Amino acid sequence: MQFEDCPNFFADDTGHQYSRVCEDDDNGFYDWLRSPEENVIGVRWFPYEGAVLRDRRLAYLKELGYLDVERDHLETSIFFSESREIDKPKSCDQDFCNNNVFISDHGVCAISFSTANLSEEQKRSLPIPDELRRR
Repeated sequence: MQFEDCPNFFADDTGHQYSRVCEDDDNGFYDWLRSPEENVIGVRWFPYEGAVLRDRRLAYLKELGYLDVERDHLETSIFFSESREIDKPKSCDQDFCNNNVFISDHGVCAISFSTANLSEEQKRSLPIPDELRRR
């Protein structure tokens, strides 16, 4: 889903409620992963020590096919499709803040990242259905 600001809670399309877990919204820094065509194909997250999900993600997130956990488990790349062709010079934003962790009423984790520094064209390249954009 795409939000203008990081909410305290939201519901997914099945009606499950997600609540924000962190007091602040600074859980590390992240880079938007771009293809050679400058489409956003994922996000690389470097959680700070003590960040919510940093240790939890090691237990099960690395088993998911769309995630890569690297560098002694400090770096997590989340891909939005099968594409893994990254243009490294275009994928080093080092954005901070405006990311948070949410836990649903049925135990599922979600993480948010700010798209404020992406161009409008790059935002449109995100694989978000129109009905879920800008809530």
